[in-house]
Parts: sequence; C-alpha cells; structure tokens
Amino acid sequence: MAKSSVIKQLKALNQISYTTKEALVYLKPDKIKSINLFFNFKNEDGHMGARKFWRNYIPTIQFYNPTLLVNVTRTHPPVILSKKSKIKKVLPENMKFVSEQDLNRCSLEVKDHNDKTINKIEMKSKHSTDILKEFLEQVEHEKIPEADLIKLE
Repeated sequence: MAKSSVIKQLKALNQISYTTKEALVYLKPDKIKSINLFFNFKNEDGHMGARKFWRNYIPTIQFYNPTLLVNVTRTHPPVILSKKSKIKKVLPENMKFVSEQDLNRCSLEVKDHNDKTINKIEMKSKHSTDILKEFLEQVEHEKIPEADLIKLE
C-alpha cells in the first residue's frame, strides 16, 4: 500500500475518533437505544444539514457509543413521467413506497429501549452544527476525557 493512502486512512480514522471534538461524547446507554434519521437523497428543500450531520457527526458518536443503533432512512422523491397527458409517479425499482408525508420528512428521533420516541428534532433547513447542538441539549451525555480519546499516529 502506498504511503499516501495510509496517511489518508489515518486521517479518516482520526476524523472519526479524535478531531470531530463537538461529537466526542458518551451517551447514557441505559436511556438511549437508537437514533433514527430521516432525510431525502437530494440536498434541496432543506435536507443538506441533515446529510452533513449524518456524514460528519454520526460516525464519531457511534464510534464511542458502539451499542447505539443508528437507523438512516433516505427517501427518493418519485419521478413523474408524463406521456400524452397521463401522469404517473414512478419510484426506483429497489425503493419501497413511502407516503407523501415521509418523502419530505427531515427529522431525528431518539428512541429508548421500549422503542418509544423520547426526543424528536426537526432537521429541515438547519445547519449540521445546530442539529448536533440541539441533539446534545436533549440527550444525557458526558464529554469524553482527553485521556480516553483515541488518536492514531
């Protein structure tokens, strides 16, 4: 393996385990079982912050909370085909049908061990850092001490 690819891998691993400081927290495992994220594949209509939250912060949270289940549901808006004034909605073959309401859903749900929603955050049109801040305000957590952080060199 080339030296540059090893350096890139170390940087990517450290991004998850060390450098994303805001997300370096232990969540209370007796209180939280899972988090469910719902957002669209496309960034339009206020879904970009949700995608950035998922890409930038969820790996770090999951790294230090390995028992936390993270469920991500990304929806595709149906493609509208028009042929001789007949309009029909078509979903990609591998997609299940979701309701019209779910197509624009952009939320984060925190579930307890009984699968009851204990917190819900509407993520639509919010920046990823604001979503993280709101998430941490709503859940019990503690910052990870510097001595417990993992940094690869």
